[in-house]
Amino acid sequence: MAQALILTINPGTTTIRIGLFEPQGPEVRPGLEETSALAETVMAGFATIADQLPFRAEAVRSFLDA
Repeated sequence: MAQALILTINPGTTTIRIGLFEPQGPEVRPGLEETSALAETVMAGFATIADQLPFRAEAVRSFLDA
């Protein structure tokens, strides 16, 4: 059986913080964490926040594939 993990995503204005945490009884142990800086010039190219979704989803996929 696969181990349960908690995925956290904190999308900021110019960063995205992603983490995986492992529950151990009543405690939660940090696993992997990453903060990716997003270039303001790239982010400015999106008309709306919703337009950023595919771009940000790819950052999460890259983190999970690493």
